[in-house]
Amino acid sequence: MKTVDKGYEKVNRSDGINVITFSIASVGIHSLAACLLVYSTWGLIDDFYVYIWSAGVTTVLLCSLLGLLIFKRKNSVHAPNVKKWETTYAYFAVVISGTLSVGYCYGLIVGGAALAATLAFLLALHISCLTASLVRSKKIFMTSLLSLSIPFIATLLSLDNSNMVMLGTSLAIFVIVLILINLSINRAILSGVEMTEKYEGEVKLLQKYKNSLCETTFEDTLTGLFNRRFFDFMISEEIRRAKRAQTNLSIVIIEIDCFPEYVEHFGVAQGDQCIASIAEILDKAASRGGEFITRFEGAQFALIAPNVQTSDAIKFIAKMINLVSNANLEHHCTLAENLQQVSISAGITEFKAGDIIDVIDITEQAQCALKTARQLGYNNAHVFLRNGVNIEEKSIESIKTSATLHDFKPAQAR
Repeated sequence: MKTVDKGYEKVNRSDGINVITFSIASVGIHSLAACLLVYSTWGLIDDFYVYIWSAGVTTVLLCSLLGLLIFKRKNSVHAPNVKKWETTYAYFAVVISGTLSVGYCYGLIVGGAALAATLAFLLALHISCLTASLVRSKKIFMTSLLSLSIPFIATLLSLDNSNMVMLGTSLAIFVIVLILINLSINRAILSGVEMTEKYEGEVKLLQKYKNSLCETTFEDTLTGLFNRRFFDFMISEEIRRAKRAQTNLSIVIIEIDCFPEYVEHFGVAQGDQCIASIAEILDKAASRGGEFITRFEGAQFALIAPNVQTSDAIKFIAKMINLVSNANLEHHCTLAENLQQVSISAGITEFKAGDIIDVIDITEQAQCALKTARQLGYNNAHVFLRNGVNIEEKSIESIKTSATLHDFKPAQAR
């Protein structure tokens, strides 16, 4: 984001603040001050001059509002040129403040000492409200304040009256204090905006690097799935989480059956297409929250299923095996019995609460179960045997024939 000006434009561009808000507020303050001024001097000044002055103030205020509306309309269509607008409105501020200052000075000359304190108080209130409304724009604030106060203070000091001189001096000190306060606040605002802008820039840059890192580090370019590095990272995290929460965690290694024979027959390019197709099928099947399908290595994939027991994992893998078989991807060289299409085999292992195993152990267990599934004739799944006892006695074939969609937990959005 390019910042054209270090003043109010930066606030507008960075925080989305409406650049005409403070100007509308200042117009309202000027209008209220004009009404109070007329009320304070009513009966002391000839009505003719009051009408002329009121008409002049009304005209410049209406012109100012018209300029704001024009800017707002252009801003809704094109990118706002706040610097140019702020300079233009500073000229409006000089005309408006000068017109109001004429009323203050003329009322002081006509009313004399009897009206001096009232007008000085009214002017002090006027510029105080103006300071609050114009705190974001140093340029417009300075032009408004100086155009409004200097003529009145000079008139007070020029009158041959000690009380007038004291009042003019006090008002001048008050104006200087307001200027210093406004400049200090303005500087603090700009400093805060600059820090916010830098922070937002750093956050966007960090997010950009993070996305780039995820794409280059954790994404498999062929399948679009997470890669082995992501698997190693996530399995460590999930094991730690399962240990803390005392929950189960199922790990499944899935392999395309007889893939070397497939590549030898159809070629490398068709082999890559086969891997991508199987990856898409598996990814769509693993649609529940918390599940991760990753490209493990070569023609192998890995499923991380937190809080899933072995019995549920078997049903889930049976569903995947059926989906791949139903895809009818041609495979003339498969060693799977009675098949002429691509199939998968899977090795399942489960981390249970209280188990003392690490990432290497649980991965080796899944690979060992996968090897057994291949030995059983492919298109199969096997659960890792612990202590020589297989707690899952059901064969994968019996599960495949009985498993339907209602056997699985409802899918949740990731």
